Amino acid sequence: MTTKPAVRLSPSERERLYEHIEPLPDPPPREPFVANQFPHSARANYMLSWIFRNRDDVFWGGEGFPCIDTRPGSVRFVPGCMVAYGVDPEYVFARNGYVISEMGKPPDFVMEIGSRTTGRVDVARKREGYASFGVLEYWRFDETGGEYHGQPLAGDRLVNGVYQPIPLYYEPDGTNWGHSEILGIDIYWQDKKLRIFDPATGEFMPEYNEVMEERDSALIERETALVERDTALVERETALTERDTALVERETALNERDTALVERETALNERDAALVERETVLNEREAVIRERDAEIARRIEAEAELERLREERRRAQDENSSGRQ
Repeated sequence: MTTKPAVRLSPSERERLYEHIEPLPDPPPREPFVANQFPHSARANYMLSWIFRNRDDVFWGGEGFPCIDTRPGSVRFVPGCMVAYGVDPEYVFARNGYVISEMGKPPDFVMEIGSRTTGRVDVARKREGYASFGVLEYWRFDETGGEYHGQPLAGDRLVNGVYQPIPLYYEPDGTNWGHSEILGIDIYWQDKKLRIFDPATGEFMPEYNEVMEERDSALIERETALVERDTALVERETALTERDTALVERETALNERDTALVERETALNERDAALVERETVLNEREAVIRERDAEIARRIEAEAELERLREERRRAQDENSSGRQ
């Protein structure tokens, strides 16, 4: 296992790397009246992507329908989502299916989302099929609360080749939940929605819209901070301009004073005193000029920092756009 974030290959990259692999035919399309399954399958797969975001040895998703082998008549199912540890997920995508005989092991976890036409199959034929495959945990989610599967939520764990029910817990508000040992999480049926609770953090895993809302809020806060910083820089530039004007006025006054000193050359003692005073003023002027140079240098650094922040902002926006696509 690596610790870097797992990145799935693009179709072209996968085609080049696994060009020797013959993909299985696509599973039959789902019928329109099972469209209610999609939001829950999408939610489940998004949460799995969150769980395994730093793993590249885990296949998760609903694309890789499992089968024992590719011989004609081999039983194939299309689960709502599935998880397999210790495998090459890119091979599954390239093969367009999870062939147990090729992967060397069955999936570790499968979940089916109930519908009017698939409910009976989920609790009978698929339950028997996944047990024969050797799937360690088989879960079923029924958004209706039991119309399709007979209960809102159900889970089975394979024990000596036979599925045994996983204990479920029932809350007064109608919430049902159980613990998945395979995934190390709690699976919830809550208000007709599938939720995932992480006992390690004590929190529900964020859903896609929640993550997007948090990201949008963070971007708005960052943009606000940048605007405030821009305003502060403009104010600072205005102050520097005013200071420059004051320096020019001071230089003009010094020139006028020099003229007055020339006119007083006849009074040597007074002239000497004036020269000493002029030298003092010139020293102060040089100090002011040095301070001005330092201020200008700080201004240039501030402008460079502003440009860097703007560039980071553009990159963040580009990454956000790429994530949404």
